Amino acid sequence: MNEAIQFENKETTAVAADERPLVTPVAVKPFLVSKAEILFALLSYAAAYIYTKLVFNDIGRYDEIGGPIWRVLPILAFAVAAVIVLNRGKKITAESWFWLACLLAVTAAFMFRIYTVWNEAQLFFFVHGLIVWWVLSHSGKLLDGESGHFLPMDGINGFIVIPFYHYFLRVRTLAKGLQNAMKGSGKSKKQNAWWIVGALFLSLFLFVCAAKLLMRADSQFAEKFEHLLDWVRLDAEILIYLFLSLPVGAYIYGLIGGAARMENDLMLRQKSSLNRFLESIRRVPAGVWAVVILLFSVLYIAFFALQASYFLGGFNHTLPEGFIVSQYAREGFFELCRVMTLNFVLLWLVTRMSEADAAGHETSSKLLKVSCLLLLAESLLFAVIAASKILLYISNFGFTSKRIQSLWLVGVLAAACLAWGIHLMSGKKTMKLWMMLSAGTLCALAYLPV
Repeated sequence: MNEAIQFENKETTAVAADERPLVTPVAVKPFLVSKAEILFALLSYAAAYIYTKLVFNDIGRYDEIGGPIWRVLPILAFAVAAVIVLNRGKKITAESWFWLACLLAVTAAFMFRIYTVWNEAQLFFFVHGLIVWWVLSHSGKLLDGESGHFLPMDGINGFIVIPFYHYFLRVRTLAKGLQNAMKGSGKSKKQNAWWIVGALFLSLFLFVCAAKLLMRADSQFAEKFEHLLDWVRLDAEILIYLFLSLPVGAYIYGLIGGAARMENDLMLRQKSSLNRFLESIRRVPAGVWAVVILLFSVLYIAFFALQASYFLGGFNHTLPEGFIVSQYAREGFFELCRVMTLNFVLLWLVTRMSEADAAGHETSSKLLKVSCLLLLAESLLFAVIAASKILLYISNFGFTSKRIQSLWLVGVLAAACLAWGIHLMSGKKTMKLWMMLSAGTLCALAYLPV
């Protein structure tokens, strides 16, 4: 009887053990910080304060040339040093040095107020875009390993995902650094440290009281000491800058430190998800897209045929009846540029949503490629017509910054047509070269005398 009871107990225990859920412990990766991370986390407070002061004091003011230099230089030095030091040991591509050169060129133009083709606000905007792209490139956080067709997602990562995902990285870094500093000391030393901090604050309070009493006792001393206090006085404006610099600094360090720390596995998973999504939308037959593009092409051919004499005026320097040069140059210029942009959107949809090549569909695929090339050729013709309008304007009235900007825009769109056409015909990656060409010419124009 006892043996039966013991056997039953053993069986019940075994069943209970089998039914018990198995919990697999998840290894939590320890948060470790280096001395360089702690240093740059501290420096980011000063850099963010200087940046905030720059925005509120120098943007839009054209007084002295030395005004923004001492503010821009520390910010630039902090950013460049932080990116390079925090990414030590990583493979750095030649492309990242190109983006750094563009960043330095545009920043120098902004610092020394070289406002020829681009104005101050535009240069300020370019600096922000270039520093984000350089951080992504230098830290190896571009999804394709280089600039390419993941441009929109890379931009979202650089401006939103990475900095806000690591928004509290600076606080964690400094807290971990303080914890490491206190770890090796005994209990008595930790208590002594708090006593030292308290003694310093008490001494500071007594020092301020003594200074105020001496200033009341002697007016000459008060006058001289007042000038000294001007350097350390916290007025309302400084407090506002300090308050605003806190979220700015968190964003800056979140971008730089976060890009250096972000695991490559996260980027690979993101890239894999994007590729799966792009594959999942390949559901439209190539023949359907070919018909759609041919309809667009017929529309453009009809437009060219009806307006041939109007557009040829820009090439032979003859204006249509009732037009003046400025009216002819401006009318339709940006509309043509927008049509080219719409064509690029259409081509992206075609290349991403058309069904993958399969047996029996080679004819429709070839027809689709030919129709895409025809659409790119028409877009290139739009760019040439738009350029002829601006060149006619320049030949009559000379160069201005806005006319050069318009020529640059048309040139960038024309280069996009050529790059996409080469990609369709040869399969070579041309996106990175087009981006570098666009950015390089943008930086060069900053020093073009107008």
